[in-house]
Amino acid sequence: MNLTRLESNEPNFVLVKAMMNELSPHKVAELAWGDAWFSGFRWLDEQAPDSPPALLLYLRPSLFPESIVKCEWVRDFVSDLDYRDLSGSVPAWDVEFAELPSGGWRIAVDLRPRGRLSLECGSFSLLPAA
Repeated sequence: MNLTRLESNEPNFVLVKAMMNELSPHKVAELAWGDAWFSGFRWLDEQAPDSPPALLLYLRPSLFPESIVKCEWVRDFVSDLDYRDLSGSVPAWDVEFAELPSGGWRIAVDLRPRGRLSLECGSFSLLPAA
């Protein structure tokens, strides 16, 4: 199977979605993120008092265009975006995933010239977009 960009109406799409659910953070970080599309973020309200701070990044890599990134135990979230010119999805200039020596990950998304966002999290995963 050729793992290039698959559309949701293609026969291999279900298989690719199943593969996506099995990817470890290391494998997700190794995906080609340079041609990803960003369309926003949303904090999750888990309703439980002991639930970790979680964030959905609507950041879609070309290999899994029907996916989003879920980050758990989020800290140090910084969003420096110029929303005046931000409408719809925009291409990411660069996306970096770095494993931290103390555990967890740092994710940085460069949306030049519109800005950038970054965060640290305990873990993250790739989820099918709803």
